[in-house]
This record gives sequence, structure tokens and C-alpha cells, in this order.
Amino acid sequence: MERTTAAAASGNDAGGDEVYTDTVLVTPAIAKQWLTLNVVNRPVSMRNVAAIAWDIEHGKWRLTHQGIAFNRELELIDGQHRLHAVVAAGVGVHMRVSYNVDADYYAPIDTGRARTVAHVLNLSSRVVAVCSGIALLESGAGARATSSQVEEIYEAHRRGIDWVVAAMPPKRGLTANVLAAHAYAYPVAPDRVDDFARKLVSNTGMESASGVLALYRHLQRLGGFASAARLDVTLATLRCLQAHCEGKHLEKVHTCELGLRYFAQRRASMGL
Repeated sequence: MERTTAAAASGNDAGGDEVYTDTVLVTPAIAKQWLTLNVVNRPVSMRNVAAIAWDIEHGKWRLTHQGIAFNRELELIDGQHRLHAVVAAGVGVHMRVSYNVDADYYAPIDTGRARTVAHVLNLSSRVVAVCSGIALLESGAGARATSSQVEEIYEAHRRGIDWVVAAMPPKRGLTANVLAAHAYAYPVAPDRVDDFARKLVSNTGMESASGVLALYRHLQRLGGFASAARLDVTLATLRCLQAHCEGKHLEKVHTCELGLRYFAQRRASMGL
């Protein structure tokens, strides 16, 4: 393989034997070229690619010491997800690019314990989980929420998230997606949503044909939740919250977007 292939794209001279690192504006064209040198990497996780691409598209990408690495044969040994994300986003970003790394596929790269979003943002894992539930609700995409997304969502929904984490202690069946619906709805009708939450948590005061009872029975039927049902659970919760806020009966809950539209319109009218 020609040693100039990767270096030419970034204007670097990859000759010599010493490891060296430069900061390079990696454009989609460069990323595509470097990915052709990806002969020793692990399978691509499209969820990771989508998460990084979101950061790039929304101006959240930050230059760090982590980036792209080539070994002495100019094979790509680290950074394939970042390169795929640049291609997906269609936007160039600056990255640290290292050459002549004395490593191959079996080298101990990225084998340490990954820092979670909760660690990065100094938030509780429960808050992060609720933020991820709201991210799923607002985007409909199942990609892993990045630290930038979680940070943005927490700032936008802080009032509801802080309330729901305090009001709804950990309890079987009350998943992060149930809590995400409550946090989303809370600013629209705090008293009614709080009343709903207290009844659901305590299993008391659930009138016949009420939204609270409908959701309680719905959650009992579901039992454990598959990841594919996460959005459905949030939408069902919002539908029941809507009925409760409007004082209407709800014999049985069906997954639909009526509740989401109801609270989204009222949030928008409040400037949220």
C-alpha cells in the first residue's frame, strides 16, 4: 500500500518511523478515502455513527485528544465511527490524526471502561435515562443519545425532569419512558400531572375509566418492556395524561400520537 494514500488527503507526510499527531480538518471526501483503508477494524455500529453525526450536524462536535489513527502500514486502526459520522453528516470537522501507531487489530485500543453520559455530565443515571426517553419522543429515532443531546434536553426540560425524578421514585413498571412522558407533560398542567403521578405511584384513588387506571392496567399487561416498545410506552402514557388533564374517561389506552400532539401544541403555545 502506498504510504502517501492517507497522508495526501490531509496534507501530511507519513514518512518516517516516529509516531506523530496533527490536527486535521476531516472533510466527507477525506473520510470516505480513509475508510477505504479500514481493513482491520471491528464491525460498524450504526447507532454510534448516528449519535456522532447528530453532534456534528448540530454544532456539538468538540475537538479532543481522541481521533483517527493509522498504523505503520497506513491501515486505519481507530476512528472508523467518527469517519462514517462525518460522511453521514456531510460536514467536515477537526480531529486529531495520529500516524505510525505501532498497533494492529489486536492492540489494546479503547479497551478501558467507557465513561457513561452520566459521568460526563455529572448527572444521575436516572436523569440521563429520562432525557433519553424525551429524545426518543421528540425524534422518533432509536439512536443512542449523546452527552450533547442529553445536556441540551436537560436544559430544555429541566423543570419537568427534576420534578418527575423526585415525584416518582424507582418502582417496577415505571420505566424511564413513563417518566419521560410525565416530564414532558408537567409544564403544561403541573397540578393535574402531579395528581396523576401520585395516584399511579401509590395505586390509590384511581377512579373507574380514569386515565390513571387505564395506564396502570396497560403497564400491567406489558410487564417487561422490549426496547422496540419504548416509544409506544411513552405515547400511551401521554394519551392517559391527556385524558386526566381534560377530565375525560378512558376505558382502554391505545398507542397513538393524540397525547403527544395535545401536549406539544400546549408547550408551543407557552413558548416551550
